[in-house]
Amino acid sequence: MMNAEPVRFDLATGQVETDAGERLLLIPHSVLDELAETEGMQTASRLARGIGASIGRRVAGKLGSIDGVRGASLEAFVTELALQMAISGWGSPSLERWGKAMVVSVDHAPVKERGLVAALVESTVGAAADREVHGVVLAGGGPVRVLLTSAKGAVQVRGWMAEGVSGGEIIARLHVAAIGAGE
Repeated sequence: MMNAEPVRFDLATGQVETDAGERLLLIPHSVLDELAETEGMQTASRLARGIGASIGRRVAGKLGSIDGVRGASLEAFVTELALQMAISGWGSPSLERWGKAMVVSVDHAPVKERGLVAALVESTVGAAADREVHGVVLAGGGPVRVLLTSAKGAVQVRGWMAEGVSGGEIIARLHVAAIGAGE
């Protein structure tokens, strides 16, 4: 367990804020689920991305800066990501590396709609590293597995998913494409 106080609860004033002074609201996960059902995934995803961006800024702050994120070891980044997501109630993430493919696997995600987890993860990683990142949920039960990729890669992966290609085969195809491109 890490000793960190990234979120402070001031019971006297009824405020919750980050150590950087950003005020937070604690909301039940059912609000996001209901928002997705009543207003649609696009609206709910915008909210999840906003939450993710806040988490990403906290990750960058804990690692010193965006340059600190980019210079950190993968282990240090994932450790801070896991801490910040857990503190925010978004479950327990871990990272899977498949060649150049990166998949964030989130156990105990609080929402029904797996796409909301992808929206949160992509904006968290994007804000932490100040890079455009796209998250695509790989099909399957259990933990939510979010493939992190470029905009072009996301379109390609979604196309393969529409064809019924499995998550493992998608990762294999991406790996072969990266080798062919000399990456």
